[in-house]
Formats: sequence, structure tokens, C-alpha cells
Amino acid sequence: MWLNVFVSAISNGPVFTDRTMTLQDNIMQLIKIVAAEEELQVVVKKTTTGAIIGVVSIAAGSLLGGIPGLIIGAAVGGVLGYNMSEGYKSLTDTLNNIHPEMKVKLCNAVIQLLKDLVCLALDILVERVLGDTILKNTIINLIKSFFNNKLNMKIKQRF
Repeated sequence: MWLNVFVSAISNGPVFTDRTMTLQDNIMQLIKIVAAEEELQVVVKKTTTGAIIGVVSIAAGSLLGGIPGLIIGAAVGGVLGYNMSEGYKSLTDTLNNIHPEMKVKLCNAVIQLLKDLVCLALDILVERVLGDTILKNTIINLIKSFFNNKLNMKIKQRF
């Protein structure tokens, strides 16, 4: 199963590693594979859109129904605005777009975590990480913490 996730997670790169790939390249691919396997997503806030929906609903409600319309418009606009204020983007897409310096910092943090386990063969590394639930969850928590603390982004895990 991890091979399918592996192929989809690195569709822009080689499927199997060779000697020219660096340790950081392997770690970044590992992070993408874990993120794809666990369906990690970045919460994208669209507060402006939510606020505009809320204001338009309140204005329309008050124009059409007076005071009761204002109340109903505020309630409907609030619910719609809240629901539209959050979206999700896959973590693998986000990883492709973050600053290279942040990628290096994330890779170095994972390398520190895996210092006794790191090997140059990506397929073996992926197999070991995905086979060890505790290690995989530790990497997921590290990714969540990194994105929250360093990039001010919240990660959501789909179930």
C-alpha cells in the first residue's frame, strides 16, 4: 500500500532513489509519503471571504425583513461565514511551496529524530517508518509542531 502512496506523493520526482539523491531529499520524500498516507492537510484560513458573506447576509436580511430580517440575516450569515472561512490544502502541495530554508529546517528536525535509523535507501526508510506506528506518529507530531510553531499553520489529520 505504501508504494501507491509513495508514487502519488512524489509524482514530480523519481520513484526510486539513486546515489545522487541527498539525505535531505530522501527525508523530504519520506515526509511527503507520511503526509499522503495519513492525509495530512494544512488549514487555510479565508477570514475575508467569511466576513464578506456575513456582512452581505446581514445587509440583505435587514433590507428585506427589517429587524427580524437583520436577526435572521446575522444568524444565517454567521453560519455561512464560519463554514466558508476554513479550507484545506494537502500538506504535500504546501511542502512544494514553502521557502527552501524552511524545508531544510524541517528535514533537519526529522533527521535528528531518525538519527539512528537514517539510511540512504529511501524505500527501506519508508518501510521502517510506516511499519512502526510509534515512530510514524512521532514524525507526524513533529510535522504538526513545526508547521504550527515555525510557519504559523495548523495541520489537520483526516480519519
